[in-house]
Formats: sequence, C-alpha cells, structure tokens
Amino acid sequence: MLASDFVNIIDKCINEDLPFALYRIPESSEVVLLFSRRDVEICDFEALRTKGPGFVLHPFKCSKDKPIFYINADVVLNIDINQLSNLDITLGVKCRDFFLENNIDKDE
Repeated sequence: MLASDFVNIIDKCINEDLPFALYRIPESSEVVLLFSRRDVEICDFEALRTKGPGFVLHPFKCSKDKPIFYINADVVLNIDINQLSNLDITLGVKCRDFFLENNIDKDE
C-alpha cells in the first residue's frame, strides 16, 4: 500500500465519521489502521469477551460518565512507519486541525 493511500483512507474515515484507531506498538515499525463501518459501541467489561477483533478504549476507572468504547475491526490495514516518514508532518497537521475544529482539548 502506498503511504498516500493510507493517509487518504484516514481522511475518508474522518470525513465520513467512521470510527477508527491508528496506532503503533512500541519498538515496532508497523503502523496499524483499523476502522469500522458501524458505530462505536459502549459496552461493559464482560461484553468484551464476546466481541471479535477490534480496538478498545478503556478508562482506568469505568463509570456512567466514563464508559468502555469498542471499535469493531471491519477493516485492518498495516504499513511500515518508514513509508510514512515523508507524510508525518501532513498527518500531524490534519490531526491538529481535527482537534481544533471539533474543540477537543488534549487535557480532557
């Protein structure tokens, strides 16, 4: 996969409000993008046992105001971080702009 295609898919996820996760495991050169064609699910810890592959956002202390979020992995894409080296600045600017446009405070 080309790096530009990878970034275009991220753009599509943002523009179409598709739930996605983008991550890299420490010491790994592989960047993983997964996204879902379904809405993010709010679930409890026990329900996670029955879920398929996906990405979980789990607060340290769960409550009604701080639930567990699950993104189903309908699509999983991988790319080597070295392929993204020329696009890192572009991707960082897009992420920054997304946070600014949506009034997301990094400290929340």
